[in-house]
Amino acid sequence: MSEREKILVGITQEKSIREIARDIGRAPSTVSREMKRNTIATSYSANQAQQNYVCKREACRRKKLLS
Repeated sequence: MSEREKILVGITQEKSIREIARDIGRAPSTVSREMKRNTIATSYSANQAQQNYVCKREACRRKKLLS
């Protein structure tokens, strides 16, 4: 299970940010930023968060000079 899925499970179990952070071994600020960054219309989606990460990661790469 990925960390994003563990965050989602923690949210559905109504755990606090600190409890979720303790469960996955991350700082509470990291969990808070992840939730803030990927919450859409009051719901968090682990799959959407991963898709956003992939899109942003591809966008920051150097563009090819020749195609």
